[in-house]
Amino acid sequence: MISDELSAAWSSGEAAILLENLDLEITEVHGLICGLIAGGCANDVSAYMPNLMNILNSGEPFGESIKEWLVDFFGIVSKQYHDMETLEFPFDDKLVSADDTVYYLSMWAGAFLLGFGCSFGSEELSTSGRELVEEISAFTQVESEDIDSEDELENVVTTLVEHLKVCAMSLYADYGAVTGGKIPLRENDKKKEGPIRDGELVIGEEGIHLSDLTKL
Repeated sequence: MISDELSAAWSSGEAAILLENLDLEITEVHGLICGLIAGGCANDVSAYMPNLMNILNSGEPFGESIKEWLVDFFGIVSKQYHDMETLEFPFDDKLVSADDTVYYLSMWAGAFLLGFGCSFGSEELSTSGRELVEEISAFTQVESEDIDSEDELENVVTTLVEHLKVCAMSLYADYGAVTGGKIPLRENDKKKEGPIRDGELVIGEEGIHLSDLTKL
């Protein structure tokens, strides 16, 4: 069960998206915001709004109703991160079937990776950071067949959701909360060479371009 605040934000978001006639999912927006914050993006409109516009609206400015909602929504999520509270997913009460679970979790995970990559930049992740990103990317490949039966759905959903929350909060604790998005390379890392291109988030030995994150 999600909080009244997040439930109200979901309803407000649906109304704003409908009013602006945008093809958006609030789950996608939430995942993107979570990824931006985990990567170090500050709760500052000038810091996050360009990313939201580029990714969600092809670089075009939002109308006032959707912009106001995004500012409020970003603030809600940012507070949960900064207070190190349990991260809420606005779709928690919508995971009533295996198909729903796959749909929402995979959409959220893909959006999170995209947001994290945009905010974090092209610096190299630590070993633990790479592992966390890889674990989140695995959620984009979950299939409904992976959930054996509807009878076990509640336990499976709880396990998956909590694991995804822990990964997201751990990335924030390791990067966003510590450096505000400016990740200094360690001396040993500065000596590494590899085929890294501009706009890549380094995962493993090969770079993954930001545009490819949602395809993982």
